[in-house]
Amino acid sequence: MKRIAVLGAGGTGHAIAADLTLAGFEVNLYEEPEFKGKLEDVLKRGGVEIAGLVSQGFAKVGKVTTEIGEALEGAEIILVSVVATRHEKIAELCTPHLEDGQTIVIGPDNGGSLVFANILRRERIKSDVSIAGIGMNYYSCRLIGPAKVLVARPRSVKRIAAFPAKYTDKVISKLSKLKGVYDFVPGTNVLEMALSTGNIVVHLAGSLLNTGAIEQSGGAYYLYRQGITPSVLRCIDAVAAERLALFTALGYTISPSDILKKVARQTEFPELDLFRGLIGPTSMQHRYITEDASTGQALMVSLGEMINVPTPVTKALLTLASTISQTDYLKEGRTVEKLGLSGLSIDELNRFLAQG
Repeated sequence: MKRIAVLGAGGTGHAIAADLTLAGFEVNLYEEPEFKGKLEDVLKRGGVEIAGLVSQGFAKVGKVTTEIGEALEGAEIILVSVVATRHEKIAELCTPHLEDGQTIVIGPDNGGSLVFANILRRERIKSDVSIAGIGMNYYSCRLIGPAKVLVARPRSVKRIAAFPAKYTDKVISKLSKLKGVYDFVPGTNVLEMALSTGNIVVHLAGSLLNTGAIEQSGGAYYLYRQGITPSVLRCIDAVAAERLALFTALGYTISPSDILKKVARQTEFPELDLFRGLIGPTSMQHRYITEDASTGQALMVSLGEMINVPTPVTKALLTLASTISQTDYLKEGRTVEKLGLSGLSIDELNRFLAQG
């Protein structure tokens, strides 16, 4: 049995811990002490119940803790499943406790792999640790009760890249222990992974264009059931086109998806009804706005400015989000400058991401 550390006890962390436990892995589920309330139901029930489109049943999670050293001890693989705005804090907590041979995977990446790498370098950590990011979340899921999580879409093959990318094959080999639960194929590099998540394209546009409905919902708003209209789709498609322009300039690839257009056809594709039923955003302070503006959208705009690829719709959304949240996301968010990538040509950027 292989030990896995899962960092973050939100819905995704619950799903990872349960799914891997039911697959026969020993799992340590960690949450920061200030968020220990997320673990109370897991401790009371002695585990996590998982339902939906993956393994179903009750999983008796091996260890549930707010002690980061206890969570990481002996773990071959560390799966990070916190909102992107917490990556810095989690990386700082991890660094004194990392062990040789461990592999850290951030999902979705959102620039987190570079955050971890920069902090390990700053702290002069000498442990032989691999860092990688995936281009999507581990699951589409929500907590639906005490220590109970619903997974609304089936598992899929996940693209992954290490930093530097020359180690991606090595990371995939290490993660082969998870085959059957998670299957991985190589991406180009961690910047491609950071910008690959569908959240970047969908969440901010969908939320901002439904601001009034969200604020009047009393916390009961369902974007995928109520908010994906033809006009909203046009704005989402415009952001997707700007991302594609960035990818084309950088030499990256992304597979087109028609999933959102299917979601919008509410009376069709019943297999998507669970996904349509995922609640959120529940307010304009929801992570659909704060996380995606401060990480994905800020990174897109700053990258576009650096390599001379216009992103006018994305920048307009970022400006609106900054106005609503009273936060300058382009100044304070996760930009190329914050990730240590500013001032590089495309060739220099790709060389750095490949070789370190």
